[in-house]
Amino acid sequence: MNSISIEERLEANRESMSPAALRVTRFLVEHPERALMATASEIAEAAETSTATVVRAVQTLGYAGLPGLRKDIGERLAGHYDRRTRWEDRFTRVSADPKSVLDSLLHDATDLMGEMRSADHDEFLAAVKLLADADVITFFGWGAGGTMAEYAALGMVRLGSSATSVVQSGYLLADSLSRLQPGSAVVVLAPLLHLHEIDVVLSRASAVGAHCILITEVLGEKLRAMVDHVLTLPSSQRFTVSENLALLLVLDALLLGVAVSNPDRARSTWEVINEVRGAFSTESIGSRRLGLTSSDD
Repeated sequence: MNSISIEERLEANRESMSPAALRVTRFLVEHPERALMATASEIAEAAETSTATVVRAVQTLGYAGLPGLRKDIGERLAGHYDRRTRWEDRFTRVSADPKSVLDSLLHDATDLMGEMRSADHDEFLAAVKLLADADVITFFGWGAGGTMAEYAALGMVRLGSSATSVVQSGYLLADSLSRLQPGSAVVVLAPLLHLHEIDVVLSRASAVGAHCILITEVLGEKLRAMVDHVLTLPSSQRFTVSENLALLLVLDALLLGVAVSNPDRARSTWEVINEVRGAFSTESIGSRRLGLTSSDD
């Protein structure tokens, strides 16, 4: 992998670049997953400039052409998929002082959340409607994403939805996929890694007529044709915070969106939950342990 990042190349050549070339470079820095697959004309359209300017900007950054740029971006993205490499990268961005670590994380978290303001709101609202109308919702996640899937499913259940989470991989995944039904909603949590399980889930969902939402940083363009909606997370690669922070915020937003869509159902479900929780109160448990019943009063 080339040791000089695109960000470093930008800073080294900033003064010699035109405003249009700077727009091209900012696009490459902020959207590496799109730049990895985009043509020169597509990059030009995104940066509101000409194809010739894109080529000149890429050469100014020190690449012979787009193939060399794509190779560098691909190697860097692949490096972030390696958890050890990702953690080592985060280590190098902060000092050993715990206070500095906290300050760095808080600073980056603020910047990351600021980038989330540019999310596609129409896509988000469409995803909320799909979930609010679905008879059954299944969240799929693996690794840390599995924990997020369990969190989201529990949240939906507490809003009155029929929801479940699936974290199995390999052959064990088949049992859960066999229960997918037409019209159900499938939410795949895949911030970075393109696991084979994702393709299997999306293919099965398509086969049975289930609707799909993909939440991801880098897989949106690659898998867009296989899903109904893509909720794109801001790139976490430039920050010390975990990619799961943005994922958690999006899941919370979906939960709140579904609650707002049907507040009466959410309230009544919580009333039932609180009523059932009453059976586990300290007084009730204490009475049972003492062998007391209503006839003892």
